[in-house]
Amino acid sequence: MDIDFYQHLFLATWLFIIAHRWLHKKYSMMTVMGVAILWEVAEYFYNLDAYTNLHHWKLDTLFDMGAALLACVFCVLIIKDTK
Repeated sequence: MDIDFYQHLFLATWLFIIAHRWLHKKYSMMTVMGVAILWEVAEYFYNLDAYTNLHHWKLDTLFDMGAALLACVFCVLIIKDTK
């Protein structure tokens, strides 16, 4: 795993914590995963030359989405719902 995985994990965790300030856990998770999907689509169109081929982009996207999902699951399990 490269630094990109941990960067996405860190940023998704912070985004979840910020979103959870105003939203329920379910909506916070949907927000984080939605931003992650939009980020990967934008990364495909604006950073396509950084990837050697479509398979490399798909693998990178899989790890990035996995990091966002892992961050969400971690936050859901750790943060107590006070609402």
